[in-house]
Amino acid sequence: MKYLFAAVFVFFSFNFIGQTEYTFEYQGLSRTYILYIPSGNVQGMPLVFNLHGYTSNANQQMTLTGMNDAADANGFAVVYAQGTPDSFGINHWNAWQDPTDVDDIGFISALRSYLIDSYGFDANRVYSCGFSNGGIMSYAIACQLSDEFAAIASVAGSMNTDMMTQCTPSRSFPIMEVHGDADPVVAIGGTNQGAGFGELLSVADVISYWTGFNACSDPNTIELPNTNLLDLCNVVKTEYADCDGGVRVWNYLIEGGGHTWPGAFPTIIVGNTNQDIDANEEIWDFFNLFSLPQSVESNTQTSDRQLVAIYDLTGRSLSLDQLLAGELYVYRFSDGSVEKRVIQ
Repeated sequence: MKYLFAAVFVFFSFNFIGQTEYTFEYQGLSRTYILYIPSGNVQGMPLVFNLHGYTSNANQQMTLTGMNDAADANGFAVVYAQGTPDSFGINHWNAWQDPTDVDDIGFISALRSYLIDSYGFDANRVYSCGFSNGGIMSYAIACQLSDEFAAIASVAGSMNTDMMTQCTPSRSFPIMEVHGDADPVVAIGGTNQGAGFGELLSVADVISYWTGFNACSDPNTIELPNTNLLDLCNVVKTEYADCDGGVRVWNYLIEGGGHTWPGAFPTIIVGNTNQDIDANEEIWDFFNLFSLPQSVESNTQTSDRQLVAIYDLTGRSLSLDQLLAGELYVYRFSDGSVEKRVIQ
């Protein structure tokens, strides 16, 4: 299955847009990225990381998504960061944090700090989105860098079981997922991608985890207007707005959609590309709701906090008498902080 990732991106092997790449040194590696800044005052401007899929690169991700237009319209900057070759020589993100692989979490964190210091972007309004492996990496950012990123969005991505076990957000975290139910690469029902990617969870399991972690309730599901009948797909949006800390979880189900970026140029080889929505505008509408809390670090230092709820790794709420020895659980406290504990 890993080679299917490579096959489906062959048609992106040419570049439509000429853009200067910048170099950033991290842990002895010369990493590259493309930075797009719309006209206007850069000081205090929001910053969006837009991460490419497996086999792809930063320039191809910029071409595929066309997010620069949304940046112009809404006044945010975009950084298209570049992954590194894996053991097969194929560009990837080490979203699962394999300790023998490149430290992409450290790279993203260091690049974020560098860009904020260099350009004056708003440190409280930095976000990550990505396609496929880039969407998986965005989930890793939510898990590992929740005190540096305000929200994430994944298009055709997922999480694997190791990622979920290692997921340690310091606060409630906003999550958005966009996924086609006819995706032949990252199947909506879960799929075993083999070495590296491992067994990717179903989108339902991923959403269940985050809605449980964020203590969300009362979802609202609506079918969005089917404005383009030629794309052979439509969109159903489920919004969880009643969550701890004022966060939200949005899930866009593209009925009949493939392994594609909604609103982008249609790519039939990997299924239908929805044209009823523009993923860039939907993602920005979601990101624009959130800023990084000012007191993320202090939340975990409150001495009079009380236990509010306990969840397993699927997001299911449990009572104390349901906990099993040796299992890992998420504890949520009244001050908004969370901890992961293994029952002894």
